[in-house]
Amino acid sequence: MSAYLIVLDPACDTWIFEVASAAGLDVTAFDLPATLPDFIDFIKEEGIEDDARVNRLLQAIKQAQPPAYRELAEFVAEIMDTRSKLWQQS
Repeated sequence: MSAYLIVLDPACDTWIFEVASAAGLDVTAFDLPATLPDFIDFIKEEGIEDDARVNRLLQAIKQAQPPAYRELAEFVAEIMDTRSKLWQQS
């Protein structure tokens, strides 16, 4: 069995903020903090995964599909495909 650790660089919170910007999305339109430091603090709050504003932003990023989103989505899809060369024994 293979296992993979996916590390986002920059960190996930910064990645989301930057990808939103690359998609032409204004985070304040989702009632989210306008600056990266404030956004990072907000994303670190407990229970954030259930926050409707963040979920709407993530859906908007998914719909816009900026290059960084597509790159990550394609990488994860390849890892999840057990027929992929990434799953083959070396």
